[in-house]
Amino acid sequence: MARTRMDRRTLLRGAGIALGLPVLEAMTNDCGLIFSRAAWAAPPTRLITYSWANGVNPPTWFPTKVGRDFDFPSTLMPLQRVKDDITIVSGFQNSLARAPGAYGSGPHGRALPSVFSGMISGPGGAKGPSIDAVASQMLGGKDDRYPVISLAASTSRGSLHFETLTYLAAERALAPERSAVRAFSFLTGAGGPMPSSAPGDVARIIERQKSVLDYVGADIARLQAELGQVDRSRLEQHLTAVRGLEGRLGKFQASCNNVGTAPKDGQSGTMANHNLMFDIMTMALSCGVTRFGSFGLNGAAQGVADWSGFHPASHAGSQQWLNLITLAMEAVANAVAKLKQAGLLDSTVLIAGSELGNGQIHRSDNIPWVVATHIGGARGGEHIKVPPQEHTGFLAAMLKLVGANVPKFGADGAGPTSLPGLVT
Repeated sequence: MARTRMDRRTLLRGAGIALGLPVLEAMTNDCGLIFSRAAWAAPPTRLITYSWANGVNPPTWFPTKVGRDFDFPSTLMPLQRVKDDITIVSGFQNSLARAPGAYGSGPHGRALPSVFSGMISGPGGAKGPSIDAVASQMLGGKDDRYPVISLAASTSRGSLHFETLTYLAAERALAPERSAVRAFSFLTGAGGPMPSSAPGDVARIIERQKSVLDYVGADIARLQAELGQVDRSRLEQHLTAVRGLEGRLGKFQASCNNVGTAPKDGQSGTMANHNLMFDIMTMALSCGVTRFGSFGLNGAAQGVADWSGFHPASHAGSQQWLNLITLAMEAVANAVAKLKQAGLLDSTVLIAGSELGNGQIHRSDNIPWVVATHIGGARGGEHIKVPPQEHTGFLAAMLKLVGANVPKFGADGAGPTSLPGLVT
């Protein structure tokens, strides 16, 4: 029997909805390269930035040992379960947060816009694009439904300087989407363009309690008849994950009666909501809906629900602060595990960090970085410490890692810093 051939851009369609598919054997040649009408190609690279707020407590976070035999101090301990998939990077500072003319309220508001852009902050945020937007501009394909997306797991503080991670250009902020229902509608094609949407479409689906899979049922049946056994199993796993997301969204339905608003207190700011929102991000990457984006755990100087009291506790340097840093690392570990479970770490770079280094004194020296990837043979399971230097070289190195080579990046025009074992 001749092997079914399928383009990577294939979508399940029905009633205006287009549901993306995972990579199937039918989309690859005999060497495992993706089949496309245009060309044979290796799997496309992806880049996601991830931020938690309020920094860390350096003595209980940064490893004392460098290399592969590094240790896990108490607040870093949750990441031990994903050690083989992560690289801890230390030594980079963000002096832009203290630069003359930096705009923003306090160290948080001046630091966050520059964390992933390497540019000073102005009234409209970063004065240059963030690395996810740069990667999208350089590597994004015409098949990406969204060139770049931004999701957040907590409520809005109402200031872009405290919560925006993605900048499309100088002072052109992309507001993060905070509604799980709306984000899911974008993934399936039921909603409108980010960050606005067509809430009526989503509301009708919820009110009828009809699965998006019901809309594409005929296409699913046709595809299952054409696929081999391995691909049928992969497709069923994918559809099961979609059903699972819908079921979990249903649990939060009481908080989403007014579709189009951020989730209400009790959902927003919880670990459960973080995991749900990152599942949606993972689904978007798996389905080819997007390849680039950002994810915010909690807004700078903010703490609600599970992270209640994070900011004042950081000033006090209390045990509560240490507990909340540990919880934030549990969230990062969950995100890494979800990407690994989806088989994405060989083609995806997750760059997690904070706007502050030492959260108690509110300084942006020695920013904590966690990089999760196996792109290009990146080993993982290592602590890389560089001499004190500006973090723009780190950002340029992350762009190089995904194939977006830029000779200079950021306010100081830094080139990529060599990080042996990760990127050289």
